[in-house]
Amino acid sequence: NKDLWMVYDQYVEMAENLDAQAEKKTGLLVYERTFEKSTLIGHHAIKTTFKEYFKDSRYNEAQENYAEEYITIANGFILTIALKMPKDVYDAVDCSTAISEIFKGFRFTVKH
Repeated sequence: NKDLWMVYDQYVEMAENLDAQAEKKTGLLVYERTFEKSTLIGHHAIKTTFKEYFKDSRYNEAQENYAEEYITIANGFILTIALKMPKDVYDAVDCSTAISEIFKGFRFTVKH
């Protein structure tokens, strides 16, 4: 389907299942995930925000991140535009305005 809004409920269910599988297989815990219908450069999109927690022997301490993603279909391609940052940075400074500015400046061109 070329319109993600038409499969919104199925997309949300699939993403939640993938999160659960990833936690079992890798230990990556995705929590406080939200989904909403949005638009990105005139295309129907799904916006998701979430926090993730990951502990592995590569790190002295667990890694905790905040992420915001837009998923859309444009020119026949599924695009995911994502921004991820350490959660402590997100919590220390109100990053919502800065994140909004980053996505506001995003443009894309796809040629076949």
